[in-house]
Amino acid sequence: MSWRRLDLSDCASLAGALHVDRLDVHAVWACITGYRGYQRPPGRRLPIVLELAQDVTAEQRVRIARWVNVPNVYDPASERFWTGWVDEAHLPLLSAEPGVARWRFGMPQNRQA
Repeated sequence: MSWRRLDLSDCASLAGALHVDRLDVHAVWACITGYRGYQRPPGRRLPIVLELAQDVTAEQRVRIARWVNVPNVYDPASERFWTGWVDEAHLPLLSAEPGVARWRFGMPQNRQA
């Protein structure tokens, strides 16, 4: 085995991320390996969980809610933690958005042999 520097160009949906240190490591790994070992749903939308920043503005909440298909069980105007579905192309936007404290990949691993 040998190590090489992480090159996000191997993963088109994350290649535009300006804040690599804010990307979820599981999402990076899954993307670079072609989602090998994950039960990826059909299409471009991926499940995520995110935490909004404590100082998130109402404008940021609206913008983030557009990216993440926030289920009706949440009040996007007041809740701090959301789960939802995001288009793969919007993952770099979440990492660059100051209104998002952190986000995590929500796709289960495929444990079948």
